[in-house]
Amino acid sequence: MKACLLIIMLAIFHTAVAQRNTDTLNTTIVLSDINVQGYYGQLVVASGIEKNNTWHSQAPGGGYAVRFQSPQAGYHKLRQIRVHLYQPSRIREGQLRVRVASVTAAKGPASDNLLPEPVLLTTKILRASRKHLTIQWPTAQLLVPDQGFFIVIEGIGNYPDEYVSGLEPQMGKPAAPRYQLRRRIDSSHTLRTAPITDFPILKGTQVDTKTAESWYLDAVTQEWHYKPSESSVVLLEAIFE
Repeated sequence: MKACLLIIMLAIFHTAVAQRNTDTLNTTIVLSDINVQGYYGQLVVASGIEKNNTWHSQAPGGGYAVRFQSPQAGYHKLRQIRVHLYQPSRIREGQLRVRVASVTAAKGPASDNLLPEPVLLTTKILRASRKHLTIQWPTAQLLVPDQGFFIVIEGIGNYPDEYVSGLEPQMGKPAAPRYQLRRRIDSSHTLRTAPITDFPILKGTQVDTKTAESWYLDAVTQEWHYKPSESSVVLLEAIFE
């Protein structure tokens, strides 16, 4: 109990953002650039080794999912998730929805969420960090499924149904690439365009096939696809106890 209170006090001290669900007493806390060590005997498993020359733009409507296998014996609970960002102070728009998903029969990410409550990283929260965000749920327990789980990161735009339909054609002088954005209620018309660099960019890595595998969500078709092991994936960390 004292450990939980200490973690919550640290979160408030460091201007963490708490997101509450009215149907539960559980609290999910988002901390900027802080590694909270509230317990002994933790195991940190990453999707790979951090690379400074690989990034992934998280566009509205699309997503990334990294499957973590059930960890070694003795580590049964998932305690924290760490999302690594690239130059978050440059983010101008876009949000990230983070969830932990079950594994489907097709071995892809399910549509469920095993976290005690939804987690939405707003533009303001993302910009407040310098390197990474740690998500934790100190008063709840998340037991690791035997078949493993997915950490899913999905991009959210100005509207829940906004998505990237492609890149704006380059005319004349070369310019910074821009996304074409549409809404699913009117998918035949481009709603607006925006620079790719305005949206959240996640750090990348070469996947460690011993502990993880990667999938991506097609923003147009809304279908999940497996990414080959030689492809770059987003850098995520799962902290077990």
